[in-house]
Amino acid sequence: MFDANMRYLSKGCTFFADVNICVEGTPLYKAGVREGGVVYCEMLDESEKNPRVKFFVEGTDVVVTDEEDSYDYWFVYAGNVKDGELHDFISDTSKNQAIKILKFA
Repeated sequence: MFDANMRYLSKGCTFFADVNICVEGTPLYKAGVREGGVVYCEMLDESEKNPRVKFFVEGTDVVVTDEEDSYDYWFVYAGNVKDGELHDFISDTSKNQAIKILKFA
């Protein structure tokens, strides 16, 4: 499930999300996503009703929908990327993790 701030992002927006829940055995868990981490994402839809989000994890792209996967995940918007720079981060911890991700991207 995505928080309200994630659900209303515009199509094509690249951003980071804090991982609050990632159930073992799910595609994102298998790709290495864990609770307490931050993941780089892209919004794929215009609609906030059942948005699809692409998660970029260790060279793998995993697409998750809010409705289909709502019990397996809980993601909270952490901040975004515009013109190659980080903006609007809700915590320094998330921002520092995002910086590490971008250095290896």
